[in-house]
Amino acid sequence: MSDEIKPRTWMSRAINRRQMAKREHLRIAVFGAHPADIIFNSAGTIATHAQKGDKVLAVPVTYGARHCNPFLAPAKESGYRPLEEVKAKKLVEIQNACKILGAELHQLDFKDQIFVGNHEEIQEITDIIRGFRPDIVITHHPTDTAFSDQPDHATTGTAVMRAVKYANEWGAESKKPGFQVNTVLLWPSHHDTAMYLVTPYITPANYYVDVSEVVELKSQALRCLEGSMLATEEAVDGAIKAMSVSWGGAAGVPHAEPYIYTSPFVVKGLSRREIGPHRQMLLPPGWTVEQYESLFPLED
Repeated sequence: MSDEIKPRTWMSRAINRRQMAKREHLRIAVFGAHPADIIFNSAGTIATHAQKGDKVLAVPVTYGARHCNPFLAPAKESGYRPLEEVKAKKLVEIQNACKILGAELHQLDFKDQIFVGNHEEIQEITDIIRGFRPDIVITHHPTDTAFSDQPDHATTGTAVMRAVKYANEWGAESKKPGFQVNTVLLWPSHHDTAMYLVTPYITPANYYVDVSEVVELKSQALRCLEGSMLATEEAVDGAIKAMSVSWGGAAGVPHAEPYIYTSPFVVKGLSRREIGPHRQMLLPPGWTVEQYESLFPLED
């Protein structure tokens, strides 16, 4: 490397460090009813933010050891398989998945299928929120009740939303200082037709994260979840990628993860960048964004 290039390279690195220092890192807590829920719904979002230096905490509130679990399948013929053995397997799986994504793991041990979100359980979630102090909390929609074999989704969403509020109450029974979460994002149903037939009041997705650059990391994390697969790894991997492409189509990007944004979105003035659908959805066949903008430039 020549002497002329070295100063420029050093300077660019210094500028990059200063730019990174200016960005305030986020703290994001993702609460799922079962370990697989976090990976299925938010692995791309987790990986994206972990790569930016943000701190992400994954919190499965149960092991999902009683439901949706091929490890328990032989029990119907050969007797009951110890839950502790199943939980040990699933703990290793989610640990490996979080390692791939760059997330910290806090595994809780509420009882899936009979988890009701009682005072003690909400208090434990509250303590996690007060201790981690997240800017953003991600969890299930509190009315995600379309499928009777998944009661934990709605229970988790309700418990987390209550804990978010309780975390900022003066009278909360916690030795940790109070904390107010700024933003809550909820997972929409992945089976929209079935969900809206049963709970038509649930809000459709209105907030998308572009995960195009980390979709392979999401696939790697999914392959860790042997204990949550009811199909082959290839089938699950293909289904999730197809869904992320579908969601991406709604957002105008190759791959996306959808959320329901629950906080008011405030701007100082309306602009076309904020009120319209993504430009990619409006392009005539064969056009590029550059061609479109050359004819119809958007004002900043």
